[in-house]
Amino acid sequence: MKKRRGFVLLLCTAVLAASLPVSVSAAFSDISETAWYAPAVEYVQENGIMNGKGEDRFDPEGEMTRAMFVQVLYRMTENRDSSFMGYWYDFSDVDPSLWYSESSRWAYLTGVANGCGDNLFEPMQPVTREQMAQFLYRYAERTGNE
Repeated sequence: MKKRRGFVLLLCTAVLAASLPVSVSAAFSDISETAWYAPAVEYVQENGIMNGKGEDRFDPEGEMTRAMFVQVLYRMTENRDSSFMGYWYDFSDVDPSLWYSESSRWAYLTGVANGCGDNLFEPMQPVTREQMAQFLYRYAERTGNE
């Protein structure tokens, strides 16, 4: 009887543990549960806003690129107007098959982000604070936020 009770207790513990949400430290090996930003990382992961950088890393100290930033804004937009998505502004440095192509197109065609001149979007360049401020301001305008 004791063996059976122990097995049932172990089984119940395993079922409960499997049903609990995965903590941010379990999802990303480079995020400590005690980090001041851990709740924010957990929020953006759970809400599909940011996925990390692969290989179970979030890279909290890394640089954010222009592609990453417009991807975040794109994912935050609930009602994306897809009527213009068939149109492609031909940035010579944005390969339509890459993960950031749709969000770069959306950002440009909605006016959230502009190119960098010479038909370039420069998706892998670090986003500057100036660019972030501009993108956020335009995003707020386009989405009706004040």
